[in-house]
Amino acid sequence: PEEKDRELLVNFKVVVEEFKQQKPEYKAIIKDICNKMGNGMADYCLNAEFNEKGVDTVAAYELYCHYVAGLVGEGLTRMFVESNFGNPALLDRPHLHESMGQFLQKTNIIRDVREDFDDGRKFWPREI
Repeated sequence: PEEKDRELLVNFKVVVEEFKQQKPEYKAIIKDICNKMGNGMADYCLNAEFNEKGVDTVAAYELYCHYVAGLVGEGLTRMFVESNFGNPALLDRPHLHESMGQFLQKTNIIRDVREDFDDGRKFWPREI
C-alpha cells in the first residue's frame, strides 16, 4: 500500500488517456522506447541471479543503466527534436543521449545506495 508507484498504477487510465491525445509522431517514439525498455527490464525480472545477488559487473551495471535511463535519454532527445526544441544533429550523436540518461541513473543509484542496500536491492556492481 505504501509503494511509491502505486498511485501511478491505480490511475493508469489517466496515462492512457493522455497518450491517446499525443501526435502520432510522439506516440511512435513513446511506443518504441517503452518496448525497448520493457524488453530489457523483462530480462532482469527473469534473471534469478540478478534478483538474488544484484549487479555483478561494471558491464552489467552499464547495461542495466541503459535500459532504465539511457533509453529515456534517447526518447527525450527524439521528442525534443520532433517538437523542434532540439537540434536534429543530436539524433546523429546517440552517445550524448545515452550518457545523459546514464548520468541521471547513476546519480540516483549513488544517492540511494544505502536505502537500496537496506531494502535488499543491489545496483552497485560487486566488481567495484
